[in-house]
Amino acid sequence: MKELVPIDILIPILIIVPISLTTFFILKFILKDSKKAALIVSIGLVLFFTYGHFYNILKGFTILDEVIGRHRYLIIPFILGIIIPIYFIIKSKIDFQNITKIVNGIAITLLIMIFVNIVTFGITEIESSTINYESMNDPMELQNIYNTPDVYYIILDEYGGSETMKYLNYDNSQFFEFLKEKKFIIPEKSTSNYPISQFSIASSLNMEYLSDLSNSVGKNSKSYLHVNEMLYNNPVMKNFKSLEYDIVVVESSLIPTENFVLVDDIICHNQKMDSMLLDTVARASMIGYFIERYDEEEKRDQIKCAFSEIKTIGNNKDKPIFAFIHILLPHPPNIFGPNGESIIPGNSISSEIWDEKIAYIDQLKFANKEITKVIEKILDKNEKSIIILQGDHGSGLDVDWKNPDESMMLQRLSILNAYYAPEISENQFHENITPVNSFRIIFNEYFNGNYEILEDRNYWNNADAPWDFHDVTEIIGRK
Repeated sequence: MKELVPIDILIPILIIVPISLTTFFILKFILKDSKKAALIVSIGLVLFFTYGHFYNILKGFTILDEVIGRHRYLIIPFILGIIIPIYFIIKSKIDFQNITKIVNGIAITLLIMIFVNIVTFGITEIESSTINYESMNDPMELQNIYNTPDVYYIILDEYGGSETMKYLNYDNSQFFEFLKEKKFIIPEKSTSNYPISQFSIASSLNMEYLSDLSNSVGKNSKSYLHVNEMLYNNPVMKNFKSLEYDIVVVESSLIPTENFVLVDDIICHNQKMDSMLLDTVARASMIGYFIERYDEEEKRDQIKCAFSEIKTIGNNKDKPIFAFIHILLPHPPNIFGPNGESIIPGNSISSEIWDEKIAYIDQLKFANKEITKVIEKILDKNEKSIIILQGDHGSGLDVDWKNPDESMMLQRLSILNAYYAPEISENQFHENITPVNSFRIIFNEYFNGNYEILEDRNYWNNADAPWDFHDVTEIIGRK
């Protein structure tokens, strides 16, 4: 409910309900008994769609060094759980009238509970749904100074900075040396403004903190719809559009790219029917394993496409481009080895036991290799381009979101932050800079802007209370 609008329920309903009804009528025709048919369909639906929840609880559970919490073991009792009751119902001579009434009563109760949740949630969100996002940051009159350079805003999701690398005990200096050789400015102590992707990126693209909006939305709100709206209507893209740039967005798993208001081109766009709710329901079902494998392959293709297509963005354009590129690396799922090998999460490419830290580092290595090629290609094409290379936040491994200690905050908020901007002196990007100021500096130095440079601050929030921000600047700043 916090991420979807009500219309999104239509796709799952239009798929699941007809299949269920068709199955019911076929069984009714075969068995000549509507009650038996209804009970069989009910049992099948319940077990089919609850399998994933049991799997998530038991995933990785071990008995005598044997991992029992795996699909190959759990699927058997669930299949038997469908077959045995079906056999009993078909063979039974019992009149299922009373059992049907009980099951109907349970179903009605569940529907009432869901309806109450939806209404309660809707009442708490209805006032904040009318927030005017246009007023968050008024457009500024800008002008070109340095012959309209192409601008690439590349976000590598969950790419941590120095504190994350310390936690992982990984030396990332080789990649940083490459960036320095290419004349990137790398602030030493850069951190994210927020620990959640949507809030971090919305803050960057709006060049504002979200604290004031929190007062309007309400600290108890669980809705992400408001922050997504800020992403769709962000002033950074509006500014570049006013400067006669073409806006190019690379397809991402963050939010539907077609919802960006000013987008001219979408790269690596998948035209499939996309339903987050249907995907979530399917993942929790008995076909969840196959959905995960299919989804992982799609993610691999999307990420490979992004790395490939970034190199040629703008080749056939007469206008300069602003490219917004969000790539889901090294963020989980861990589907790549260090050289781009296809990995199934939980299955190590070596003989060693699966380790989330090693899997994160492997994806980081792959991201380094690919983004190195991208940067070389962009600069070969036009060394006057601007490149902002950032993590939206650091690693979330072992983070207690509701009760984080200082080391957890540092690990999550420490980010990769590197700027290639030939016309800007290094001291403009101070060592503690946060992404909220990135485009303020770019617009001021390149486009004659007059943006105030904000005080760099860090806020903590979590998925269950996304608008309840806690200022942790002093905690982060002590390190």
